[in-house]
Amino acid sequence: MCCIAANREHAILVSAGRSGNECEAHGRGFGFRDHPLTGRVRVLDAVLGLGKGDERLGLGKAEAPVRLFYCAKGAGWFQADGRPHPLRKGDLLIIPSGVVCVVDFRKNVPGQLHCIRAAGSDLAFYLSELGLQTVPGVVRVDEEWQVTRLLNEICQCLERPEDLASRFHAAQTLGYLLSLLLLHRGHRGCIAQDVAQKVAGAIIYMSEHLDEPLRISDLARQAGLSADYFTELFRMQTGTSPREYRQLLRMHKACQLLHGTDLKLKEIAARLGYQDPFHFSRTFKASQGESPTAYRGKTRPA
Repeated sequence: MCCIAANREHAILVSAGRSGNECEAHGRGFGFRDHPLTGRVRVLDAVLGLGKGDERLGLGKAEAPVRLFYCAKGAGWFQADGRPHPLRKGDLLIIPSGVVCVVDFRKNVPGQLHCIRAAGSDLAFYLSELGLQTVPGVVRVDEEWQVTRLLNEICQCLERPEDLASRFHAAQTLGYLLSLLLLHRGHRGCIAQDVAQKVAGAIIYMSEHLDEPLRISDLARQAGLSADYFTELFRMQTGTSPREYRQLLRMHKACQLLHGTDLKLKEIAARLGYQDPFHFSRTFKASQGESPTAYRGKTRPA
């Protein structure tokens, strides 16, 4: 039995078998892709227990099908709209079909992700209702035990890929998980959407002004909130404080400049608001686990 364990050391791939499309259903001439019970939502495979450095984190970069990454432990990030966004324990990242998304863990922070790949006509409805038709996004899951239980059920079903009932149960379980997300999103209503928009506006502003001092009072004023309430909402939405998130943006931009330009370290530091290049280098090493020079040498061809 393939269950999710909190101390799992190795990733386990459970596949639906025969690419999830070619099995005959009880001799009735239906492939699983076309069967009325599984054609609307199909679970193709599940990769459980992904850790730092696992090459299968690259599943996010594939353009199809729909991918769901659940952060079961630690902290990670994903890139959308050219900016990094945090993943924290209990977050479910949903990547629509046709969208390329980089997913990884934070440096020096051990973590664990579970991934499910799915297809089917009903997925478009779920993603539309969640507002994730064309862009990847995170849905916060409050009942972590519930998600773990449902992922376990899907995993167990995929151990019997030739059995139509098991495949149907896997599809129904994924549908139930997505309906729970819709239910929670509906309860949060317009208030949550307004909060998300205010936080997103603050993130865009920070990413465009990395070389300027960060004043929480300015961000809060733009959002029409008090500084304390803005900070509380920001942390609730992203899992980090505005200053910690600005640091993530700075380090992500530093990696881009080190890899893609010939700028000197002091020039990169200045673009990111560091007056002291040595302070920038120390901060970069603490965040990325290596110096800016070492990072540049490793990521750029000789």
